[in-house]
Amino acid sequence: TPAHAALTKLVAGHISIALERSMLLDELRTNKEYLETILQTSADAIIVIDIDDRIRQWNRGAERMFGWPSHEMVGRPYDILVPKRLVQRGEPARLRELVTRDGFVTGFETEHLTRDGRHVIVNITATAIHDEVRKDLRADDLRKEARTLRRDLLTPLTRLRFGPSI
Repeated sequence: TPAHAALTKLVAGHISIALERSMLLDELRTNKEYLETILQTSADAIIVIDIDDRIRQWNRGAERMFGWPSHEMVGRPYDILVPKRLVQRGEPARLRELVTRDGFVTGFETEHLTRDGRHVIVNITATAIHDEVRKDLRADDLRKEARTLRRDLLTPLTRLRFGPSI
């Protein structure tokens, strides 16, 4: 019957969309794992800071250089690494201003503190990360995008499980 054919076509379309999205998610997961491996195995200290100046990523190189494990640093303010005298002079704000204005900074030499209180000289390269319309990415935005993607992926499957709405 025509209704049966339309229903079959609808189900096939939803399955096709679900399979395509599943393959895209697998590719995305593979790329994420690859980038995470690069981040974690780098000999350099790599620290990702959000626009609220909170540490979002802390790699093994940062653990070796500064002495704190990742689980103790993620979510903490970046300024914890900066000696108080440099904070009072506005150095973190100046670095943020340069990155905001130019999109990146290279060769910014300064001091940071280690877990045991030692001062170490660091040479900072910082890059602003924006989305396609140059809006600064916040952790909240990324979580919202992940929820939206999850909802979009599950919607066709939910319709299939509970039947089409005709």
